[in-house]
Amino acid sequence: MQLGHTRRQVLVSALYLQIHQVVAQAYYCGAKESERPAVATLIETQHLAHQELTLDALHLIPSTLDLIHTGGGRYVVVLKPNQPHLYRTGTLTDLFSVANYERVDAKTKQHGRVEQRRCRCFKMNASSAAVRWQKSGMCTLLCVVRSREISGLMSKEVSYYVSNHTPTNQAQADELFNAIRGHCRAAVAGRRGDTSQTGCQSVGRRLTDWQSSSKSSTR
Repeated sequence: MQLGHTRRQVLVSALYLQIHQVVAQAYYCGAKESERPAVATLIETQHLAHQELTLDALHLIPSTLDLIHTGGGRYVVVLKPNQPHLYRTGTLTDLFSVANYERVDAKTKQHGRVEQRRCRCFKMNASSAAVRWQKSGMCTLLCVVRSREISGLMSKEVSYYVSNHTPTNQAQADELFNAIRGHCRAAVAGRRGDTSQTGCQSVGRRLTDWQSSSKSSTR
């Protein structure tokens, strides 16, 4: 840590999801906004732009998505209300459009709770996106509804994601759904390990093969 700095260095790592093996790393120091260029640099210098990647909502910016799309890669990125126009488009699409592909996962029981996930895939209208997104290739909206029952009490959480890949069959849609599932699992594992699950995720030939995370480091 440099003299006079109160923030520790942060290590951004590209992690092979299936075996949790780190394959690339980069450091950044300072406030959280420094993470964006650090992740973009990691993607570019480690030649990950032609791979299939997932990213957290922090990295839903045109420059990073353009880098992946023009590099021949695919991405799945978390969509949150901090992108109001895209988020509104996503919620309206989910409410009033029929999904191109859908999957309902089996219920799981663990630690006294029952959970179930319903995944939907929609084709996005490219003309509805702002001009700054035109080079990103964004064309698919993904919606995941997580239902949970604990001691008879029901709750529901809805999450949205965007991608530049257009599935043409159920198997391809399932790959996107599985990528989201893998991303969420890695995020939970990261929090349990006292890490900050931000960064990017590179998934090799399939969207479930790679995952990246970032964690604080004093080195």
